[in-house]
Amino acid sequence: MVWPFPSPFTDSSSSVQNSTETPTQSTPNSAPSTSQTESSKPLTRDELADQELNSFLRELSTDTSPTTPKPKIFTRQPRSPTTPSSSSPSTSDPSPSPSPSPETLQSLLLPQTLSCRTAFDEAFYCNSFGGKFTDLYRHGEFRACSENWSKFWFCMRTRTFSSPQKENEIREFYRKREEGRYGRGRPSSEDVWESRERRVEWGTAFQAAETDKGVGMGMGDEEWNERERARRRAVVEGRS
Repeated sequence: MVWPFPSPFTDSSSSVQNSTETPTQSTPNSAPSTSQTESSKPLTRDELADQELNSFLRELSTDTSPTTPKPKIFTRQPRSPTTPSSSSPSTSDPSPSPSPSPETLQSLLLPQTLSCRTAFDEAFYCNSFGGKFTDLYRHGEFRACSENWSKFWFCMRTRTFSSPQKENEIREFYRKREEGRYGRGRPSSEDVWESRERRVEWGTAFQAAETDKGVGMGMGDEEWNERERARRRAVVEGRS
């Protein structure tokens, strides 16, 4: 016999089952919506600046460790014992290797690596309060920081070069820098002290009389100082 009316227990159980299934179906949909709102949220100006600064510092940190070791200038070879032999008269002592020229030694002593991080720190410090205080303390005036910034931008231009090309560029950069600082016509210690071209004879050191400098021969201090300034000017200009 079939019951003509629906059972109340069946409806209640199905409604309970539907009510329990509804939250489980809506729960996974809430997680993607939250992540979508977080991903679609635009970054602030400070966050973008921090990301750019961190990426820039990571690029600079790759240049702090040199990839290739510096070549050795001199190699010390052990001295082999010589034994007299009369069987082979054609055998002779090996000729000594020619000594490297001063130009070759100077080029080998130049740096071959350059850290962009260090160059940036030097240029940034030059423009800071501490850098300007150092200028006043050492030189008595403010110094321009263009040389530091040119070194940094040179490093950034050559950081993607191959290893041999990068070493040659860095060596040439330092060679031009040393030539600009200490080349002919630039200030040097010879402006104050005369260069000695021959060895001082034994027993003649500190024996020169004051008359050799003009003092005591009717020449006053101002006249002697003027003559010294003219001599130093001639040395700087290369006329002597």
